[in-house]
Amino acid sequence: MSAATISGAIAGLAGAIEVSGVHHFMRIGITTNFGYIGVGVGMLAGLSALWAIPSALFFGILLNGGEQMHLATGLPLVTVNTIVGMIIITVLLREILSRRVPKARFGNKPQGKKVYHNCL
Repeated sequence: MSAATISGAIAGLAGAIEVSGVHHFMRIGITTNFGYIGVGVGMLAGLSALWAIPSALFFGILLNGGEQMHLATGLPLVTVNTIVGMIIITVLLREILSRRVPKARFGNKPQGKKVYHNCL
């Protein structure tokens, strides 16, 4: 809970600095898809704080590269959102399949039925 509070405070401070110090007004579209991208970053990182940094860098490079490709070649910006969606679906499928498909036991002998006795 404290991590969510601290991160929310930092995000609010960053937004306040952006509005008051850089542009002096609230721009339209300043927060476009931040929540959606944040969910994708967290999912790709496997909800690990350590892996969130490379995951966020990957998404940042992907989004900025998409904007540059749009300016250079006219590629629609929707293409980048489609790629982000495909990454999220792939991560979800990996998670679902890892829970449903039993893990193979290599080198382990099959064990018989365990009997637990009630020890009172």
